[in-house]
Amino acid sequence: MKKFYSSIAFMFLLLANVYGQFDATITISDEVSTLPLENVDVFLDGQAGYTNASGQVTFTNLNDGTYQYSFVFDCYETGSESLTIAGANLAESAVMTPATTNSVFFFVGSPLTLPGATVSLFDAEGYLETLTTGNFLGDIFENVPFGDYNYTIELDCYETISGSVTVACIGGGQGVVVAENPVQIILDNSVTVVANTLTANEAGLSYQWVDCENGNAEIEGATGQSFTAVEDGSYAVVISSENCSTTSECFSIIVTGIFDATPAIDVSVYPNPFVANLNIRLTGHGGKTFVEIMSITGQLIIQENFTNSEFMTLNVSDLASGNYLLRVRNDFGQYSAPIIKQ
Repeated sequence: MKKFYSSIAFMFLLLANVYGQFDATITISDEVSTLPLENVDVFLDGQAGYTNASGQVTFTNLNDGTYQYSFVFDCYETGSESLTIAGANLAESAVMTPATTNSVFFFVGSPLTLPGATVSLFDAEGYLETLTTGNFLGDIFENVPFGDYNYTIELDCYETISGSVTVACIGGGQGVVVAENPVQIILDNSVTVVANTLTANEAGLSYQWVDCENGNAEIEGATGQSFTAVEDGSYAVVISSENCSTTSECFSIIVTGIFDATPAIDVSVYPNPFVANLNIRLTGHGGKTFVEIMSITGQLIIQENFTNSEFMTLNVSDLASGNYLLRVRNDFGQYSAPIIKQ
């Protein structure tokens, strides 16, 4: 009879193992405070549950064996542990580590992302990370420590954006989101041409005139808004502002004969070569007269205006020694001549 009852007990034990008659109760608590955590999502063997006010969740009908379980909760690091059922109900404990980092998402542009922008995220403690935009859904800095940060967004031909962001825990497992829409810089690259002088219409920027017939080689010293050509050629200007530049179309200039096309004005220049003062005598024709000294590359160096003056004197003592071009013009014509500063 004892054998019979032993066999029955063995059968019941076997059936319990087969049909999963055991429970596993898992308690989740805060690693730092040791307090129980409520509403933690816990996943085990295809089942899901969440902890009660005591930090507990129970999974039922488990067979003997080893199970992996994971637990997820806002503002905590995701955890993973294992438990083993061995013929009895089981009580298991696990702790969750409070999160110290979060992700920061940058959405640059609207409505579409602007690719190629450089985003820098930094703080006063030496943290510095950069990324280049290009992801359609936005770009991400991962595992950024909690704290206050500054950021810059830079992209050629767009205004640079500076801002600040606080990185902390956000409910729902969400990262910190920064959305910015940089303003495009549009430069006017049109040029006005009068005789052999080219003037960029966009004022107040940086300029570099180039020789189109020489592979757009930079013309030394030609960095003003206006450029006066002293020889036949084709010229353009590169206009720059902050992180943006644009190049004008090329303009063909024929210098030969321009200055003396109207030889009605009679000009005398002395002494030439000169040292400190350059004297100019204009015979006839009153009104406003412009006297200009240019470098041999066409850069305007000195410009003086005189009204109803027959004799004009320029103080050129600060001018470096070398060869220059003098131009005198008024409503009646122009005059040009090479001059030499000793």
